[in-house]
Amino acid sequence: MKKIFILGIGAFFIFSIWSLADQAPTNQASTKIAYVNTSVVLAKNPDAKEIKSKLEKTKNDLEKKLDASKSQLLKMQQQLSGANVTDAQKEKFVTLESSYKTKFEALQNQLEQQQMSEMKKLKDKIQKAIQIVSKQNNYDLVLDKAVIYYVNTGNSNIINITDQVLTTLQSMKSINM
Repeated sequence: MKKIFILGIGAFFIFSIWSLADQAPTNQASTKIAYVNTSVVLAKNPDAKEIKSKLEKTKNDLEKKLDASKSQLLKMQQQLSGANVTDAQKEKFVTLESSYKTKFEALQNQLEQQQMSEMKKLKDKIQKAIQIVSKQNNYDLVLDKAVIYYVNTGNSNIINITDQVLTTLQSMKSINM
């Protein structure tokens, strides 16, 4: 639903810009419009790969923390499947199981928070690269390709700046921006 809403707004802005450009006096410079394919930027960005690797390592570390509790829980579960199980053993199992679930949820939340934090940093860096490219080339409007329904490739006013954004991201990485 959110994507449809964003796509609708993007289309509205594109049509608004085009209608304004059509109404503008002919002696004025035309509106410079560009688009960036953020899906490609994310896929080709080395920072995204580093973040994915970092998150995988964190996930593995967190799973190791849970392994001891999980094996203890499974061992106790096997003991409870036998005869002569006391109420105290059952209560201990329930407590241990509850503790395991709590740890699991806390570690899962920790991983999600780290993922959101890392993705926000990456998104901000991509946004900064888009702004740099936009200002260098004097673009009036830059859209994400995801909100564009149609682009007349014969129209030289609408330019794909995805490769320029990737190059800018690379240079930002080399100077640690």
